[in-house]
Amino acid sequence: MNKEKNAVETLGKCEDIRIRLEPEQRLRIEQISRISQRSGLTPAEVEEVLRKARESLVPLTKDVDVVQDDGATKTYHVSRSGVGPLNTDMGKFWLFHIEVNDEWKTYDVLYKGELDDNQMPILDGRPLLLRIDSACYTGQIFNDRTCDCKQQLDEAMRMLEENRGGMIIHIPEQDGRGNGVAVKLATLALQDSLKLNTVEAALAILEDELNLDNKDAPQDLCKKIDARTYGGAIGVLKFFNFEGGPIQVMTNNPDKMKWFDDNGYTLERIGMTVEEPTEHNWRNLVAKSKLLGHEGLVSVESFSDENLIRDKKLIRD
Repeated sequence: MNKEKNAVETLGKCEDIRIRLEPEQRLRIEQISRISQRSGLTPAEVEEVLRKARESLVPLTKDVDVVQDDGATKTYHVSRSGVGPLNTDMGKFWLFHIEVNDEWKTYDVLYKGELDDNQMPILDGRPLLLRIDSACYTGQIFNDRTCDCKQQLDEAMRMLEENRGGMIIHIPEQDGRGNGVAVKLATLALQDSLKLNTVEAALAILEDELNLDNKDAPQDLCKKIDARTYGGAIGVLKFFNFEGGPIQVMTNNPDKMKWFDDNGYTLERIGMTVEEPTEHNWRNLVAKSKLLGHEGLVSVESFSDENLIRDKKLIRD
């Protein structure tokens, strides 16, 4: 009897409290209750999600030291300005928007894995599956068929999903090998009208150099047409407190590996799966393989068009 009486009194007190609440408070409780029913979360969990979403807008910053390609050390100011989930055809990921005080300014980090209470990646000590992805406005957004950039990004996302963990550091301002969209579009005009490959077109635009029999070493060619640096990407890893750990780098470009090696990371290179060359991209795949030293992009067996016979020799040499 006493228990029933106490229960009635408790309910009465709760009702009194509800009545005394300000209208705004009552409205919030009602809204939280409706959201709870819609989402399947408890009211407390709903409040926690709301809190974290608001807190994600407060920048988190950190200064990190990164060894450059010339051996000097540079301090980067790295700031996380946003984080949220993406539901994609390849799976569910977290996307971080990062700002760095370098020439590339912004980095978008696609992450597969769990987050801690500060909404930062939980890197569990196993090798980090990683791709550094320079933006390709024409291919990744508009599906231009003269490159395989979209296919490589899609493949990297699939690999992260299959691995149930990993990271893609996407660098929007590195389009056109760091030379910008305008230069990229100019080279596409030469590729389309004059049938130049990507290297020949870049030399023609950037160096005013018409050279169809280039004998430069890959590293010398890269200095002429590739403006990209990767210190900011290393800074992003250090911002996430991932320093010196083992990394599985998804790339066909060995040049990217040196930056990680110089900063004390243990490396394993994982080549990207390559699509069959097409009539639109074969010149560029051959040029990147032969002239820039990219590995695993093309094989002689993949060519069947008689127009490619001359270029088959390029990848046999």
